[in-house]
Amino acid sequence: MRFPKELIEFENIKEIQIDDLKLSKSMYFLYDENELVYIGQTIYPPSSRILVHCGNKKFTRAYYVKVDKKEISALEERLISKFKPRYNIMSRVFKLEIDSEKLRNILKKKKMTSPKLAKKSKVPTHVIKYIRWSGRAKPETVDRIAQALGVDPKDLII
Repeated sequence: MRFPKELIEFENIKEIQIDDLKLSKSMYFLYDENELVYIGQTIYPPSSRILVHCGNKKFTRAYYVKVDKKEISALEERLISKFKPRYNIMSRVFKLEIDSEKLRNILKKKKMTSPKLAKKSKVPTHVIKYIRWSGRAKPETVDRIAQALGVDPKDLII
């Protein structure tokens, strides 16, 4: 691999792939040696999402693949069911299906943005964005969002 002449003195230099930094719908796979230990999905650059797991999961390698938004949740569920990665199974949590259109309409009617909802509900902005994108949320998260919006939680779920 050729590097710019200014960097020739560094032995362990690696080139950052610009495409890896762009936002995209991706699935990522964490391995501990040869064992698949976690399957996840992200709308953020895969490298930044994978870094989040460094503190709470033991893994030695990571891979990702770009996936169509419409297929990603079903594919993730299918692969988790098939391979049963250790960390996915340990953290399986019941999630509710959210009516994204209803949520969008309520936010519009109340003139509330995702960051404002995050602040009022004490749910992180990236979680709000994930819910709007994926249509899935933990029951306690739905309760906090509904309370912040002044609606019944049942109004948000399918």
